[in-house]
Amino acid sequence: MPLGRETLHPNTEQLVQSIVDGERINSPFVASAIFNLARIQCESFSKETIVRQPPKVALVIPYHPLYEIGGLEIGTRKLAQGLKVLGHHTEIIAKGIYEHSDQRGTQISPEGIVVHGVGAGIEDIISYLLKRRSDFDIVQWMEVFPPIPETPETYNDKAEQQYLASILLRTLGINTYLSTATSGSITRRGVNQITWQSSKKHQPLNALLNCAMTGYIGANSDIALEYSEAGLTKPQMNFEMVPFGVDDEHFKPCSKKEKQHIRTRLGIPIDKTVILFIGRFVQRKQPDVLINIWKTLPLDIQEKGYLVFIGGGAGQGQPDSIYNEVCIQIDNYNKQRITQGLGVGIHIFNKVPHDQMPTYIQACDSFFFPSTREGLPLVIPEVMACGKPVFASNIPGIREVISDPEIGIMFDPNNPKQIRDYLIDFISNPCKYASFGKTAREHVKRYWNWHSIASKLSNVYCKPNKLHTV
Repeated sequence: MPLGRETLHPNTEQLVQSIVDGERINSPFVASAIFNLARIQCESFSKETIVRQPPKVALVIPYHPLYEIGGLEIGTRKLAQGLKVLGHHTEIIAKGIYEHSDQRGTQISPEGIVVHGVGAGIEDIISYLLKRRSDFDIVQWMEVFPPIPETPETYNDKAEQQYLASILLRTLGINTYLSTATSGSITRRGVNQITWQSSKKHQPLNALLNCAMTGYIGANSDIALEYSEAGLTKPQMNFEMVPFGVDDEHFKPCSKKEKQHIRTRLGIPIDKTVILFIGRFVQRKQPDVLINIWKTLPLDIQEKGYLVFIGGGAGQGQPDSIYNEVCIQIDNYNKQRITQGLGVGIHIFNKVPHDQMPTYIQACDSFFFPSTREGLPLVIPEVMACGKPVFASNIPGIREVISDPEIGIMFDPNNPKQIRDYLIDFISNPCKYASFGKTAREHVKRYWNWHSIASKLSNVYCKPNKLHTV
């Protein structure tokens, strides 16, 4: 039953039941009641919270990891698997209803992790978490929930509800963590930094984020600076860098003979130097830029090379999707080559199951990734683990992986000439870069394996935390 004005000082159970019954957590009266309740419990908030060892964990993600298959979704599944191996009971909770698909209910991921598809978004997920509040010690939000539509002008009431839920969960004795997988998510989704100080409409989001979580986790160290840029200090004080990792026993090099067999099976020319791009066809990853650069290469270089795209279809329906435009680009390029008596020069594999991805990487010779914004793209250590040279943007997140000039080459994503020069040089002389792949694999095996990553996160969960007061 929704709370009424007659319930001036609702207790925790009354608040929980009201939200479970359908009242929005960010309705004025409920939000105010949550803050009042948190202030009453301020003393306990400031003490160290001790949880069951090992704690039971809910990883909450905006996108269903068995339906939308990108780096965040795969990383969440692999992280859950690593935590499970360490003894944590771990479940994934995600959006369940899509325009063209119903993913509601419980499924089991290929890694053996329970995945719950819940409703159409954050509202239903919060109700579900509160119903199952006795089942979890930790709730880790895997990303800031995006506004609808996802534009700079849209006030993010989804994140507002996410932060309010975290405060309420903390009053129930559950530790909450906000994980950020992509650079820019805090400033683009998580706060309203431009006008919030002068606009009452935009103040709540920043005030909430400053106190909502037990701790804050980012895929790279630059994400901590985003809180500072938004004028928030508490998240910076309790920030841990925990990136995604890679299964180096699954992602591994293959022999030349095996590579030829794979290419024949996939329809990739055996005699070409194959350049690979893996990622959604969205604006920030710039697949269109890579194609435009490719079209300017000397004809003899284009003849020696072959460009392969994987995963473009995963970007369909996203706010910054350029899937249709990129497909038209590729189709027009290939048609022009055919009219000139040449063969197809660009190939798309729209959606490849993650367990098959090593085969596709093994078929190629190098990886080019001109993205302008990432957290820590999982695909880069995966390509490195397969022993392939990586050419990628010099941006936060990627710099965390390519931390040494001997394990990869970085370029300015806004400098087409620099990217073009690297393409020409690699296609002309791929042997020149062979050592990069070997060194990169050893680096990934040592620093980016999933066991190490999951162990680091488990340590974050299990150590005493000084919780932020509200």
